[in-house]
This record gives sequence, C-alpha cells and structure tokens, in this order.
Amino acid sequence: MSIPYSGVDRNVSPGTDLPPRDSQQTPIGAVSAEAQAQATAADLRSQVISRMRRMNVLHAQLAWQQRRRAPIAAYGLAFLFAYPDPRRPARFVLGAATRLWKAGPESAHVDRLLFDFDQHVASLSRDKPLDIRTGLANRCDPMPAEAVYTGVGLSSLDTHTGSWEQARDRVDSGSDIPGRILIVLSDRTLIVCERRGLNEFNEFQVHCTHSLEIASGRALHPYSWVDAEQLRQDSQNLNVLRFLEQLHETLWQADNAWLARRQVGPAHRLHGMPGVHGGGHGY
Repeated sequence: MSIPYSGVDRNVSPGTDLPPRDSQQTPIGAVSAEAQAQATAADLRSQVISRMRRMNVLHAQLAWQQRRRAPIAAYGLAFLFAYPDPRRPARFVLGAATRLWKAGPESAHVDRLLFDFDQHVASLSRDKPLDIRTGLANRCDPMPAEAVYTGVGLSSLDTHTGSWEQARDRVDSGSDIPGRILIVLSDRTLIVCERRGLNEFNEFQVHCTHSLEIASGRALHPYSWVDAEQLRQDSQNLNVLRFLEQLHETLWQADNAWLARRQVGPAHRLHGMPGVHGGGHGY
C-alpha cells in the first residue's frame, strides 16, 4: 500500500500545493481525496523528521560517550520504512533500520562512505535478494515484514560551524554536540535539518522541498520551503546529497527485489509517498 503522489510543484511555495475546493464538487466540511493524500504524505514526512532528529541526538550522545574507548564515525544511516497504521487506516507508521560505523579510514569522509556503501549494497543485492533491515542495519525498530522502503536518512555530526572533531574538543557534554540531517524520500522529497546542541537552546531548523502541512497552515515541524536544486547546490550538500540520492535508488531496487521474492507483493514506488525483525528503539 502506497501513499498517492501529492503532486507538489517544487517551483511554488508550500501552502499553494493544495488545490482550491470546489463547493459544487466537495461538500462543505468534507476533505477531498487529494487533500487527504497530501495530509497523509505530510504526516509521514513529519514522522521521518522526528525519527531522524532522535537518531541524530542519540548518535551525538553515543559518539561523545565512546570518543576515547571505542570511537564511532561521525556519520550514520537510517533506512526508512512505512506501513499502514492498524488503528488509523488513513495513516502510515514509520519504522527505521539504522546503521552506525566504527571510526576509521573507511568512515572518515562522508562522500566516500556513501559511495562505497552504495557499491556494497549493489553488489550484495546482485548476488541474492537482500533484506535491508537484517542485511545492512545494526538496529531495527519493530515493524511488520510487509513494511515498504520509503527513503534514507543521513545523520551527521559535521555542521556548518565545524566538524565532529572540532565540536568534540570544545564542549563539555554530549548534549552540546550539534548535528545535521539529510533525507531523501521516494516521492522526491529532499529534507535538510540543522540541529544545535543544548548550549545553543536545541535550535532545530528544517528545510524541505515538499509541504509538511497536515492541514492548511498547520505543520508539525516549523520549516522553510526550498527548491531541490538549491539544496543540491549548497556547498555543504554537493556530493553528499548526490551520493545519498544514488544510494536511495539502490536501496529501493534492493527492497523491491526482496519483497518480490517473499511474494509480499510488488513494492510500489512511493513517488507520491506512500518475519518482524526485532531490536530496540535505539539510535
């Protein structure tokens, strides 16, 4: 089950993507199917942002705790899945399978890490069907087997104010470590979030190419609308977003092949958004 494509025009500002109601076609007080689909997609995007923010905070705390005895890399990935909410059929629930790396030469540079990991995933999925949740992740939220891959998120401890190493050496607590989040979703949504530490009042900024409004004028996360090319051309994003988008494509293909093998049904490309693998709700 997939979320119908919201049809958002990335050249207009959010809030203009919902078509005006026609009083002759839509009864007063009723919600059109298109408006409902857009609200459903916005809700799932908002869940993605919340989950990635949580991952980034826990990533920073773990990196701080293990900075001397067992250092981890400044970068982590979340493979994002969606499935219908059994309690609210019109809504989707988000699940994430996450992966962190140990610190080392192979994980020192984010663009090289993403490129190499994409090649690794492509190689694994060529040999045999690959379950992303068990074959690539360190941890996985509980979710049904039929959950459909819907995007990938990058948790980074490098920000515009400095690298993870620089931040580590000038703060007194893991709560003060800032972070950055980049997300690619299957409906072509791109999201970039800037998270500051407790010493900077936990400020959180969201830049998104699609609407986050679950109702007119109501977004669960305050955000700034931005064109996709603006995000891609930003000096901080250049190769990172390009490699993350390519990895997303490879992951989608791998998940499609896995679902087809298990005869769960073809995985719908969530352009237009949409055994249980256990594990705790860690990073």
